[in-house]
Parts: sequence; C-alpha cells; structure tokens
Amino acid sequence: MIPLPSNYGDLDPHFATSWDKISYPVETTPRRYLEFAIEDLEIGHSLKTSRILVNALSNAKRSLHLQVETIAKAFGFTSNKKGFPNFHQYLGFCQKCGIVTPRILKKLNTVRNAVEHEYYIPSESETEDFIDVVELFLAATDKFIYQFPTMMEWLPGVTDDTVQFEIDTIKLLPNTGRLLLTTYLEKPDEELELDPSMDEFFIWLKVLCRGVHEGHFEYQS
Repeated sequence: MIPLPSNYGDLDPHFATSWDKISYPVETTPRRYLEFAIEDLEIGHSLKTSRILVNALSNAKRSLHLQVETIAKAFGFTSNKKGFPNFHQYLGFCQKCGIVTPRILKKLNTVRNAVEHEYYIPSESETEDFIDVVELFLAATDKFIYQFPTMMEWLPGVTDDTVQFEIDTIKLLPNTGRLLLTTYLEKPDEELELDPSMDEFFIWLKVLCRGVHEGHFEYQS
C-alpha cells in the first residue's frame, strides 16, 4: 500500500527544500513570443489589419503552447496515443499536477474557444484578451520553470498504523516523471517510486510543489 500525506500528522514546519531551473527546448522563450505579440499590435497603432491581428495571435499562441509543453514534460508528461500530443493533452496533464488554477483555466478556455479555428481572423479585442490571459498564465507558472521543485523533507511526528514505509524525503527528477519517496531508516537504499500513471503521484506532487513554493504543505485532496 502506497502511503498518502493524510497518513501523517504533526509535521515539522522547519523543513528543507530544493529546486532547479528548467531549460526551454528552443532559444526563443515564451516571454519573447509574448513580446512579439505585443509588438505586433503596437506596430499597427490605430490600424489593426487582419495580418497584424493574426500575427499577434499566432505569437501569443506560441508563447502559451511552449510554456505548457515545457512544464508538462518537466513533470513527466507522456502520451500513449499515436502521433504527436495535442495542446489539450498537455494542458490536461498540467491541470492534474495542480499547475493550472481553475480561475486561469476558465479564462484561458474562454479566449481559446473564441479563436480556436486555425483560419479564424480574430478581432482586435479578442487578440488583446488572448494576450492578456497568456501574460497572466506566464506570471502564474514561471515558478515551475525557474523554481522547479526537486526535493522536500518530510518530517512527520505522527504516522498512522496503516503505513508500512517511513518517509523522510520527497524527490522529483525533472523530465522523467519519477517521484521518489525515500527513507534513511535501516534501509537507506529503499524507496518508493511513483509515476504519472498512479493517482498517488499527483497527490504527493502537489504537496511537494506547495512546500517548495509556499513554504507549507497542508494536505489538500
């Protein structure tokens, strides 16, 4: 039986964490693509032609897609389906990881649905709205790029009787989908390894992210 955070109590609030920086797979970053989109609109000034709006929207989409795909892969996204994964698969995985908040996801889906078609010519307001939401998304998710959680001490004072494995540390190996629950007691080489095919992976992942980014790890389902 794989233990859950709810099996532990009286957690020591003085715990160590560590993180790493994730590299983008291409030289142009999501921030730069977003700047391109903003520059596209500024170049048009008062006359926003269809070409300008399409270019701005395309660059904003590149920004969003690159950020989502990079973060999803860093947390271990893989696809069992044939062909290349689509954006919705990447975004769905990020949502399971707790990376995308319901508020941002609602805003994102609203503006994406309006401009989803490949050949759609967006209005000026739709383009500006999309750029604003992408900017909000980047601001909310940059921490997973520049402070990607890799380790947190787990120091419970109370463990319930169902737990058969002592945990001292939660570790996440970037770009592998491997989350390790490790112990230093009696068997230093023993560890439990979780992956995205397991529900427990996402439960412990959220605890790790909360510990690294917020400094606390109250368990939330």
